[in-house]
Amino acid sequence: MKALLITILAGFICAFSTTLSAQHSSKNTGSWNNNNTWVNVAPPYSLGNNSTVKINCDNTVYANQSISFSNSGILDVCGELNVEGNIGGKNNLQITVASGGKLIVNGDVDLMNNTTLIVNGDMQVNNLTGFNQNTNFLLGNGNLYVLGEIEGFNTSLFGGSIIFDPLPVELISFDVYQYNNSVIIDWTTASETNNDYFTLEKSKDLFHWDIIGNINGAGNSNELKYYSFCDVNISEGIWYYRLKQTDYDGKYEYFSPVSVNVTLNNNLKIIKASNSHHTLEIHLKTSTENANLTIYDISGRIIETTKVNPSNTSQLIRISALNYKSGIILILNLQDSKEFTTLKYQVK
Repeated sequence: MKALLITILAGFICAFSTTLSAQHSSKNTGSWNNNNTWVNVAPPYSLGNNSTVKINCDNTVYANQSISFSNSGILDVCGELNVEGNIGGKNNLQITVASGGKLIVNGDVDLMNNTTLIVNGDMQVNNLTGFNQNTNFLLGNGNLYVLGEIEGFNTSLFGGSIIFDPLPVELISFDVYQYNNSVIIDWTTASETNNDYFTLEKSKDLFHWDIIGNINGAGNSNELKYYSFCDVNISEGIWYYRLKQTDYDGKYEYFSPVSVNVTLNNNLKIIKASNSHHTLEIHLKTSTENANLTIYDISGRIIETTKVNPSNTSQLIRISALNYKSGIILILNLQDSKEFTTLKYQVK
């Protein structure tokens, strides 16, 4: 009877444990809490017993808050996981960063009780802490970048490199916001080391990224540096922006993306543009006041400016395009005293 009771109890415990466990595997690049990022549904930020999360090799996943694992969890990073917060776990947790994988934790990793961290790729963390270095092990042969300290981990079996150097750029803010019919991107650095330039990228889906500009860095600096960029080529909806920093030696790093929800005012509107017989034809609508139509090249240089009279209906503006070679990209900007709108056009 006692043996039967133990068997029943063991089966109950096993069934109960199974209900708390979950397996999550990524299928796309995207945010942690977006179901489209995962094969089934998005995992919670606080995972139950025996939960497994796998970031597949071609995917990049962004978590905008801390992640925690309960007993006997597994985090397997073959692609890239970028966490805006901490990672916590206990009791037989295993974290693996595969060769070619990348785990970026913009906070601390705090693990306890028989946890194993295997780094064969690249991992970046502020502080790596454990409860007992006799039960927490660091293994692998990759690169571990630590901005603070390692405590409570046995590192004697780690065959890779532990790098305590600070990052080339200490970024203290990265903000995007809409201003009229454009998006302003501002960022501030506290220090820079061998910083050649920044690259700004934007995306609608966190998967396909377009470069919108390169901005020179300060090289070496230990004082606050302020940067700003205006993106005029926008449309309505949620846009994601991210910053890439490149050293003089070609090494680079990405910072976590941020988003902005763009809503456009339609008092001003560039309806369409076309060109033929050395003439650029622009159909547009203005408000009740004068406006300026400015044409830029792709580098932001002003090519010419034309005044546009008020009109509540569409009107046609013709501009001589003798010097516009086929294939070049123009940015058309229509602006009055209150707002502006833009259109990107490739000369045929």
